[in-house]
Amino acid sequence: MMDQDPRERQRRFRRTCGKFATGITILMVKQGPEIHGMTANAFMSVSLEPLLVAVSVSHLSKMHAYLAADNVVFTISVLQARQRMVAELFGRPHHGQAPAPALSLVDGAFPVVADAAAWFLCHKQQGVEAGDHTIVVAGVDDFGERDAPPLVFYRGEYFSQLREEPEDETLEFLLLEQ
Repeated sequence: MMDQDPRERQRRFRRTCGKFATGITILMVKQGPEIHGMTANAFMSVSLEPLLVAVSVSHLSKMHAYLAADNVVFTISVLQARQRMVAELFGRPHHGQAPAPALSLVDGAFPVVADAAAWFLCHKQQGVEAGDHTIVVAGVDDFGERDAPPLVFYRGEYFSQLREEPEDETLEFLLLEQ
C-alpha cells in the first residue's frame, strides 16, 4: 500500500479516520467589530487541572491566521443536533454572504452560537505544528452547556439522532470486554 498514489492514500486515510464519530464545533474569534468563524470536528478536552482543550486548524484556513497571536481569545460552540445548517455555513470557504446564525455573547463580548449544546471561552496557550495543521491548546476561562443532543459527524455525514442500545446488549458488550 505504501507505493500507491499520494492523493489516493490521503483519500483512504480520510475515509478511515471518518470511522471515528465526532461532534461538530464552531470556532469564533472577534477582531474589532468583525466576527470570524470556522467549522471544526477536531476538538478534544486535554486537562482538568488546569482546564485545557485543543482544536486542530488547517494552515490553509483563515482561522489559522486569526489564532496565530499569543493569548488570542476565542470561543468554541459545540453544535446541537438541529444546528446542521450552522455547521454547513461555517464549513464553506466564503460564508460571508450567507445570513449569520443567531449568536449570544459570553463574558459580555465574545460570540458563541446561540442555543449550542455547549460552549467554551478560551485563550490560546500554545500552538503545536503538526503537518499541515496547528494544534491549538487553549485554557478554558468559562464554559456552559444545555440539555440538547449533539450534532454528530461520521463517515463524512451529519447525524442528528443517537440510537441508544438496549441495556442487555450493552451489558453483554461490557462482559465480553472483561
